[in-house]
Amino acid sequence: STGNLQTTINWTAPHLRYQPLTIGGMEPALSYGNMVLQTILGPPFKWPWNRAVATFTCAAAFPTQDYATIVADFGFIESAIVTDPGTGKHIELSVKSSLQRDASQSRPAHIAAQIDNNAGVITFRLSPSPDKNYIVDVTYQRAAPPLTSMASLWSPIPDKLLYIPNWGFMAMASLLTNDVRAIQFNQRFMAHLIGAQGGLDELERNIFLANWLQVTAATQTSQLGVQQRMAARQQ
Repeated sequence: STGNLQTTINWTAPHLRYQPLTIGGMEPALSYGNMVLQTILGPPFKWPWNRAVATFTCAAAFPTQDYATIVADFGFIESAIVTDPGTGKHIELSVKSSLQRDASQSRPAHIAAQIDNNAGVITFRLSPSPDKNYIVDVTYQRAAPPLTSMASLWSPIPDKLLYIPNWGFMAMASLLTNDVRAIQFNQRFMAHLIGAQGGLDELERNIFLANWLQVTAATQTSQLGVQQRMAARQQ
């Protein structure tokens, strides 16, 4: 990615009649950028250019469900498989949000990112406890790297998809400036984002749309409250 937050602000400015977007230092532009990037890279969206694999080996001699693994850029599990050390057979695991303790010992059927210590170590929990030294490959989506300045790149979003964060930022900024086209910009962002993402089922799509509309509605309500208080003080 070669595009950064400043290029997006430069693209947005004429559309919004050059309304200032860095009122307090770098805010709210910096927060808007992070919200958009986190939305694009967060669940339920799965991107081939944001995919990585973490691997660990089970310890059958000392049965345990939990395996602490260094995964500094972990976002969320996309899929996972276990490989039988004897036959080489691959078996896909069912991904759960969390798992309870299971004293039984057998071939694992489920996996969860049970604990994140916020220092780059993820504890994956298997259920049941493995009965062999299975190799576990966890395919995951990387977390959004924080934007810290106007020069921060939209990486890992590739240049060919930079129109997506551009429209997402425009949608957020138009709420700040109380632009009457805010709904239009927001719809365009959602259409581009979902259109570029293949494989979403109807439930995932509907959950995202409902959540995003709640976020933008809350932002719009907050900005309206500020404007009303400012108007009241001027009377």
